[in-house]
This record gives sequence, structure tokens and C-alpha cells, in this order.
Amino acid sequence: MEFTKEQLSTLVNDRHQIVIANAGSGKTTILVEKYLEIIYKLHPSEIDKIVAITFTKKAAAEMRERVISSINNAIDDLKHDNYSKETFFKEYKDLMEYREMMSSAKIQTIHSFCQEILKEYAVEAKVSPNFNLVDENLLEEMKIRFFNDTLEDFLVNENLARHKAKRFFNSVSQEKFRKIINLIFTNITIRNYFKENIENADSLDFEEKMNQQIQLQLIKMFNELVSEITKKFPDFYEINPDSSDIHALENRFKDGFDEIYNLSFINFIDELKAIWDKIDTAKIKGNLKIKNQLYQPKIYENFQKILKSMEESIYIDNLFELNQFIWSFYLAYEERLEIYKYENSYITYDDMLNKVYYILQNEDIAEKISSKYTYFLIDEFQDTDGIQYEIINRLISGNKNISNIFSNTINLFIVGDPKQSIYGFRKADVRVMNKAETDIIERNKHLFNNKEIRQNVTLNLKNKQPIDLTLSDTENFGKIELTISHRLNLINTVFVNSIFSNLLKKSNFEYSIGYNPFIFSRKNPFLNEIQTNTLLPEIKEDSWKFGNVQFLINLEPANNNEEYNNGNDGLEEQQSDNDDEAALTAKYINYLVHEENYIMDFKTGEKKRIVMSDIGILVRKRNIVDKLMRNLDYYNIPYFLNDSKNFFETQEVIDIISFIKFFNDNNDLWLASILKSNFFGFSDEEIFKIRNSNKNISLWETFEKYLIENNTYKYRRAFEIINYYKKNYVNIPVNVLLAEIIERTNFMQTFVNHPSKITIQSNINKFLKFIQRIVQRGITSYKDLLTEIEKSYEHPADIDDEIELAKDAVNLLTIHKSKGLEFPVVILYNLNSKGNTSDGIYFDDNFGVQYKFNYLSKDSGPFEINLPTLEIAKQIENEKGEEEEKRVLYVAATRAKDLLIMTSSLSEINKVDKRGKEKVAESTISNVSGMLKIILQGMNLNEKEFYNLVKNKYFSKETVVSINHKNEEKELAFSYSIPFITEVKDVTSNSFTHKSYKISKLLLEEIENSFPVFQNSATKIQSFLHHQKDYAQKYILQFPNSLQEDNFTSNFEISPVDRGTIIHFAMQNISDWINNDFQIEVDVLNEVLFNELENMQINLSKNIFEEIKSEILSVTESKFIQENLPSLLNAEHEVELYMPFEGDFIKIIIDVLIKTALGDYEIWDWKSNIINSKQEFEEKAKYYEFQMKYYAMVVSFLFPNQEKYIARLIFTRLASKNPDNNTWIAKFEWTKEDITKFKEDVKSYFQSIHNPQEMYKILIDNP
Repeated sequence: MEFTKEQLSTLVNDRHQIVIANAGSGKTTILVEKYLEIIYKLHPSEIDKIVAITFTKKAAAEMRERVISSINNAIDDLKHDNYSKETFFKEYKDLMEYREMMSSAKIQTIHSFCQEILKEYAVEAKVSPNFNLVDENLLEEMKIRFFNDTLEDFLVNENLARHKAKRFFNSVSQEKFRKIINLIFTNITIRNYFKENIENADSLDFEEKMNQQIQLQLIKMFNELVSEITKKFPDFYEINPDSSDIHALENRFKDGFDEIYNLSFINFIDELKAIWDKIDTAKIKGNLKIKNQLYQPKIYENFQKILKSMEESIYIDNLFELNQFIWSFYLAYEERLEIYKYENSYITYDDMLNKVYYILQNEDIAEKISSKYTYFLIDEFQDTDGIQYEIINRLISGNKNISNIFSNTINLFIVGDPKQSIYGFRKADVRVMNKAETDIIERNKHLFNNKEIRQNVTLNLKNKQPIDLTLSDTENFGKIELTISHRLNLINTVFVNSIFSNLLKKSNFEYSIGYNPFIFSRKNPFLNEIQTNTLLPEIKEDSWKFGNVQFLINLEPANNNEEYNNGNDGLEEQQSDNDDEAALTAKYINYLVHEENYIMDFKTGEKKRIVMSDIGILVRKRNIVDKLMRNLDYYNIPYFLNDSKNFFETQEVIDIISFIKFFNDNNDLWLASILKSNFFGFSDEEIFKIRNSNKNISLWETFEKYLIENNTYKYRRAFEIINYYKKNYVNIPVNVLLAEIIERTNFMQTFVNHPSKITIQSNINKFLKFIQRIVQRGITSYKDLLTEIEKSYEHPADIDDEIELAKDAVNLLTIHKSKGLEFPVVILYNLNSKGNTSDGIYFDDNFGVQYKFNYLSKDSGPFEINLPTLEIAKQIENEKGEEEEKRVLYVAATRAKDLLIMTSSLSEINKVDKRGKEKVAESTISNVSGMLKIILQGMNLNEKEFYNLVKNKYFSKETVVSINHKNEEKELAFSYSIPFITEVKDVTSNSFTHKSYKISKLLLEEIENSFPVFQNSATKIQSFLHHQKDYAQKYILQFPNSLQEDNFTSNFEISPVDRGTIIHFAMQNISDWINNDFQIEVDVLNEVLFNELENMQINLSKNIFEEIKSEILSVTESKFIQENLPSLLNAEHEVELYMPFEGDFIKIIIDVLIKTALGDYEIWDWKSNIINSKQEFEEKAKYYEFQMKYYAMVVSFLFPNQEKYIARLIFTRLASKNPDNNTWIAKFEWTKEDITKFKEDVKSYFQSIHNPQEMYKILIDNP
């Protein structure tokens, strides 16, 4: 690959490096290339000296695959180009060994790495060598159990602990207490805080330390406040006569703290309050208070809140007493847990890290482990927490003084983007990356000063000429920034730069980070069209060329009769109905896909229509999408909800669980649920009739008796299936039983025409995987299984870290799940929703755990205490959360390659200024919150300005962006506009998917007394009619295919089946390699074929490859295809149809469903048979005629108004540029009457198939 100058710097391997990589800058590619360059300088047997740490198992697997793929490419290149080289055989042998050794390469997660260490040093870590990892459900069960046991001990036993516990619970609720204990359990930093500040401290020391921290915080905030005032009003001290004391205190705070510390805490607060009163009453310009004119009024408000809470600082010693009880309880609770885990050889994921960190304090062990490795590479470092970094640091550290912060023998390579640090809830700490950066720079400065590293280096990369490189100062000391982004289109790039340059600024707040603007480097052939001051897009039709950013706003109109004050009283809020935003969003997706809306093809730079799979809908929280999903269903938009935690709550999984519950206790409710579900499709009326036929016995017994007089196929089928498993469930493992029931009832297929079928089927598969894991743990009784399911309702856990994406549907997922992904079109949905609410418990490194508590006064009874330390900790936590929320928005915005759509619901209000003599009314919006509020901040807009943009329909801005082309940078100046969309054109879809879903629903209503049990394909019916022995073996006895026919053996390099599959795939994707001028792009066709061969794991010789390609080209260049090419490019390919028919399912897959110029639909079927004569051609056409007619019958249900139905068999091997159609295409044509008669024939075939006597006769006649 060709490297940018930035990327080349990362391949210097003689020092520690930290790579700060913008989204889309190719950091994963760099990590792989870095790994390869390191191992190529080692003997293959030394690969395990290199440790690559990834964030997830999936990422580890992908990195390993990419490394192996690169080695395979190197092997291929070597074979093609270097047979004559003297070193060929040695190089070839080495590459083969590198590839072989990759199976044992240490590419893994931090937990997997620590697990290996722990197993080797189990004795030192005080764990069993055969320890078992505790899953989340079991851990949650253990925590609840031992919390309750410990609490019972504290409350029941007659001792001092009981007295303290009763006093404690007068101040703190049990629910809050449980949350605090859980917080301590899950966070080693909090445990260390209690150990150092509570365990052996006394009340006076604690109070003094808290007061000092309060002073420091107030001084810091006072300086920020005065700075904010003087920034807004530079002449503040001159125009305000009472400001001299403020100025004097500011100078004292800036000069130093000695004098302040000599004051008592009370005097310090009194003096500060006196100064504050002057600030609070000061009025400037128009006799307005300072607070109402500041750029950041929150600084003012936060300072005021802390001062107000200072009166309650006298209760700090009460907090210390409460925390002492909490810690004593936690130690007793932890002891129970540890004993139980030790006795059962259990450890948690946190234990794994903590225990490895513990044993690494032993220098001999640390040195012994370190000696095995020479390089650590860590991906996604922004997601690392403190203890993970300390483990790595300990392995590569010598002494702790700065000159030896890292050893000389192990190098560290870190890749990450602090702007994507969004896993604070998983204890990821953005400060860790800042610390690592400082450590690396200091170490490299030491090496540079000792002349162990140089600024001018020569890179000797594999298979490349030496490259002389002069590193910048920051690169020389190990900090490399990858700013060149290859993902985002032009307008998307400048929009991201515009808002995040304002949002992400490094400040004194330790959780803040800076922003380095993206340099645009995506392939775009239209950049030369842009002139200075060009407004993009100039016309709507060109919007696809440069990307697009849009706001989609559901604007609720104001009630004109309502008036609102324009003072400090605030505005009443009109809450908009989120359902309106959901409907608008679904309607807009429908418009995007079914009208002519285009984006740029990422690979070719050409224009392409937006399709469902291009679209990713990202949400901040999972719980805001229910209304959106209902509206997607309404508009027949297929979608896939990527949510591994909440599948238990879906109807399809609830229906499966009903089976388990029924087998467990035979309850009527569960039986009714099963019958009503998609398993059997009973209506409420049918169940009601069964129930009322005999109310004195159970529903199951009633159902059995009801069958005597109502022995329909539907009823009999349901009873027989349930009865069989009711009798045999004890002897069948539950995971096998559920899989059998799902298969036997065709449960999956009942959702095949549902818009959210992909999500439904994924939920079912996730549940089956969950059941399998439970069974593997040895839980087999149905009662215990239901208990495990119940726990998972309350504490859902990720089934795995793999993200699934649908190929033919809109993907719906949380922003956190989207990290690492990209979509051509991204919809950020419901940005105005408010963020998470706090549980009222906060932790800060300096103030510890803070929470409200009650104080019992002898005079006035209990009242709530809100300490200043709580207010400070709360403000720090809120500011920390705001910084992370900005980063979450950054992750979301940078997923969109071409089109970013941001949706919100806003309430329009009328605001009336009553202070003047005349009432002046104006309109604005209320209730701006969540991420929309952050976006406004990034755009430097207030609510009124944003409202005006919504009403004006667009926003335009001048900009300058840096562009990198072939390692040369230039600046491009232009203007761009962002549309604000409040109304969407209503589009009626003519797409096949839409129609087939509606038709299927109608058909289901027409055959309400039947329910699908078999899938009847054309092949199955033909087999029944003409090859009854094969039918008996395959469909009655259900022998596997290997017993029904001989395995394919021949001298062919590729089987006819695989060859046909490849040709089908190429024709299915014809729109990829036919351009807008209807010309064939051979290079793209090559890529399509190569990709499919790779997926099929088939290696072809060049001759066979060219032969297959030639066949495809001959078909495409033929007169028939050229005449129909526009229709073919817009046709539906590989159309999979399920249709209820005569109590069963008809299942077909049509190669091409094409709409002709006359408006009728035709069926095309590609055939790659070898045909040597006209007679063979006619015989094959006759053989396939039944199949084509069967397809036409199904199509007639979808398009019943057609007068004739045409199907064509296209024999691809017979194609040439100008053949007679009759020599290679078999055409079939049927009238509507022909198809009606054929339906009756098919009905009779189905009846025969369901006739037991007839099936028995087939078995007897075909032994």
C-alpha cells in the first residue's frame, strides 16, 4: 500500500509511540502494517514475542485474518514475480512459516492475555489453576445473595454492628446503600479510596482534607468566573464601583495560596461570600445582572450552588461516620464473596485484572513475564482503564523514576482516538491516554538526549526501497497524529470540523480533550468543479457528489393563545409527541429509497441509488426506538435491530418461552399463548370456543376432546406436535427440543414477509444460543432454566461482542454499537431526547463517594443533607458526562460517509415581552436538550437562531478545508448549505418487497383455517411426480443428500454447481459493473468475481477464471440483454418468496423478476448447464418448464391483473454477441386461464403429498 507521510512515521520501530488517529484515517490498517513490519524482522518462531491487544475478541479475530491475508498476498506476489530470484525459496519458506505460526500469535484481548498469566501464576495469585470465569448472571446472583446474608448478620446479631446499622439506615435508604456497595465492588479506584481515606483515618483528618479540597475547588471556580466576567466585559473593573474587592481577591488567588491557607476555613468562606454578594448584585449595561449576560452562565450558577450548600459543611463528619459503616460492611460482604469464589474456583473478569496487577508487584515475576516479549501493540487505547494500563506499564517498566519509565527491551505502540472515548460506564478513562502520552514523550526525550534514537531515520520496509524520513519534533518523541481521513465526503468533513473545533477544546479540566481537524483525502473526481465561493450543492441533483448534512425536524406548532414571560421565570414547555418524529423519519427513509436519491459509490466515485442497507439509524439509547420500529413496519421498511440485550422482551422469544413454561407446569395460560402464537396461528375466537366447550377440565384436556368433533388439519397438527413433545420433553435436551419445535412448525418462515424479519430471526437465534449456554453449564431442569431466564430479564448481558449487520435492510443500533462501523447514510435519531439521569451517587478522586443523607435532629426531626462536597462531586461528574456526550456525538457524526441526517422533535412557542409598555410577541422553540443542545453549541447558535434556520429551511456557511492528494496538501475555500426538512413527500412504493408483504398478509387471511407445515418447492413437486424413489428418500425418510446421490467427482477444476453460483452472483450484482452509460467496467467485474471466489474459498486458474468471465460478458453483450439492459438493472434479483397455499408453504427463489417496458413482470432464470446439441437444449427446456410454470403461479398471486405470464430460461454457456434468441433462450408463455388451471393441479399434488396411504405406497414401491 501507499503510505501518507503521517502513516510512514508510525512504522519507525526503535521507540515507544502513541498514535492519535482521526476517524477514517486508517488506524486499523496501520496497526496491521506495523505488526507485519515487526514480525518480518524476526524469525517466524519468534512471532509470540509480539503482543497485540485489541478491545474485543471480534477485533482480535479480524486483525489475525488481515495479517494472514497480507501474508497470503505476499506469497502470491512472490510466486508471480520472483521465481528467478536466488532468494526465492528462502523467502517463500519464511512466508509459509509466518502464516503457519499465526495460529499461535498473541493477538488477543487484555482479558485473554491476563488469563494466560493467571493460569501460569495461579499459586502466586491465590486462585485455582482450573479457575472458571463467572458469567454476569451468576455474578449478579452471588452479589444479591451475599449482600442479603451480610445485611442479615449486621441487623440480627446483638453487637455494635447492629447498633451502627440501625443508625445508618436512619440516614441512608437500603436501595441507595446497595448501589454504593455495588459501586465499590465494581471499581478498584473507589476501593482504594476507602482503604486510604476511610479505613484508618479519623473524623478530624477527613474533615480537614475535605475542607482543603473545597477551598481549592472554590478558588479554581472563582478564577474561572472572574475570567468569564472580564472576557465578556473587559472594562468590568472600571465601570463597576464595587469591584475593587473582587479584583483584590482575584489577585490574591492568582499570587498563591499561602495567605488563604492561613485563614480558617470559616473565615475563608465568609470572605468569599462577601465578595460573591458584590458579584451577584453588580449590574452592567442596561441595568442587567451579570449572570444573564455571560457566555457560559453555568459557571456562575455552579459557583452559587456550592456557596449556598456551605452552611451544611458542618455535617462532613457525619458523612465520614456513614462511610466508615459502608466500608466495614463492604469488607464483610467481600470476604463472603471471596470465600465462595475460592471454594468454587470462580473468578470474575475484574478479578482477572486485579490479580494480575497484584502478582506483577513481585519484581521477579514481572521481569520473568517481561522477558518473553519485545513489543506491545494496543488498539483502541482510548477505551482502556487505569488498571489495564498499569498492567502493561508494569510489564515494560523498570524503576519508577522518569528516566526509566519504560525498559529498553520492550517497545510500546498505542493506537487510539481520545475523541472516541465513550465507554465511561465500563470504567474507560480518557485521562489514561493523556498519561500514556506524557509517559511516552518523557521516555523518548530521555532516549533522544542519550542519542539512542535519532530524528532522521531510514525505513527499511519489506519489498520496498529504503525511505529516508525526517520526523517532526512531536513524532520524534513518539506522538503521531493521523489527521488525513479517507472516509467522509467533503461536506461531511467540513461539518464535523466546524462543530467539533468548537466543542472539543483542551482546558484545565482533566477530562477535556482537544480536536485536530480532519484533512480530506477521500477519492472524489469532482473536486476540480469547486471554485472559490462556490455554494455546495449548487443544484440538488449534484448533492451526491460532495456529501450532505441535513436536519429533519418535527416542529410542533405553537398555541397562539398562550403567552410566556420574557423574564427569568423560564418558559413553559410543550412536550412534542415522539411518535410524530418517528413517523417523519420512517416516511423520509421511504422517500430516500423509493425516489431518485443518490450518493457516491465509495469505491468507484460514481453515482448510485440509495438502498436500504446503505442506511444506519443510530440512537443514544435503546429505549427510544419502539415507536420508530412501529413506523418502519407501517411503511414496510425492512430493518434489523442490533440489540443483544433485550431480545427476551420480544414477542417471538416470549412465544418460545411459553413452550418451556407449559412443559414445566401445564398451565392453561401458556398453552393458550402457544396456540395463539405464530407456531400455530389460532385466533382468539378459536381458543375461546375450545375453552368454552368444557370449562371443568384443563385447556389441554379440553383441546384433546374438542378434536373428536373438530378434527381439521390445523387443529390435529397443533395437537400432535404439542402432544409429542409434552410426552418426550424430559428425554430431549431443551436446546435440541426448542430447535426441533421451531423447525417442525416452520416458526422462522412465518415471519419471512415481515418488515423486521431479520431482527426477529436474529432474536430467535440469540435466544437459542443463550439456552445452549445455560445447558452447557449443567442446568437441565425446566424450573431452573426458567429461573435463569427470569434473571436475564432483570440483568441482560451481551451474548457476544460481535456486531451483526443486515445486508438487505436498514440497520438500527445504538451509537456505542456503531463504533468501528461506517454507513453511506446515517440517521441520528431523536437527538433532542434527554440523557441518562443520575442515581444521586457520585465519585471523585478527591472527594470520594458523595450522596445525600438524612440527619436526625432532636428538635426538628430528620432533614436531608446536601454537602458542598456532594455539589462539587456532582458538578465534576456532570461536566465529565458532558465531555463524554460530545465524544459520543463525534462517534455518531463520523459514521456517515455521504449523508448525515439529524432528527429532532421541537415545540414552537410564542414568547411575549411584557416588560415594556407594549407587548411584543415572537416565536421560538423550547425544550432543546440532549445532543441537539450540544450541536447548537458547536454551531454557535442559540435557540432563537436555530428556530429561524428551521423556518428558513436552510443554513449556509463559508469554510476552508485542507485536502491531501498524493501526499500534497492544499486548501479549498467554498460555501456549503445544510437543509432543514420539516415536511416529507409521501411516496407510495412500487417496489416488489412492499407488494409481496401486503399480498402475503391478504393470503393469510384468506386461508385462516390452515397453517404452513411444509415448504413445497417446484423441485419437490417434480420429484414427487417423476422420481418417486428420490422423493421417498429425500422427503419422507429424510436421508441426507450424501446418501441420496453420488458425490460429484470429475476432472473439472470447479463443479458445475459452483460455476453456476458464481455466474448467478455476477448477474445478481450487474448494477455494480455496468456504469451509467450502460458500459461494462471489466475491472469492477473482476473485483466482484474475485470477492465471490474468496467467499466461496475457491482458487481458480487464470484460464478457468477468464472462461467464466467470458461467459458473463457474452451474455451481457448479447443483443437480447442489451435491448433489456435498463430493465435488468432495475429488476429484483434473487427474489425469495414464501406463500401460504393449501395449508403449506410454497417456497421459491426467482433469479430475476423483471418489469418490462409494457409494465408486466417476467421471470428470468439463469442456467449454466453444458449443452451440446439442439436436442439437449429442447430436452432441458422441457424439463425446467414445470419449475417455470410453478414460479409463474406464485407471481400471479402478486400481479393478478396481468393477462399473460412469461418466463425465460437463459442458458448462459450458449450466449454470444449476436445469437438467435431461440438458440440459447427458452421462452414460456401462459395465459391467466392456463395459470388458474395449473393452480388446481398443484392443489391435487399437495393433497396427494399429505395423504398417508399414498406416501406409504411410495415407500413400499420404492424400497
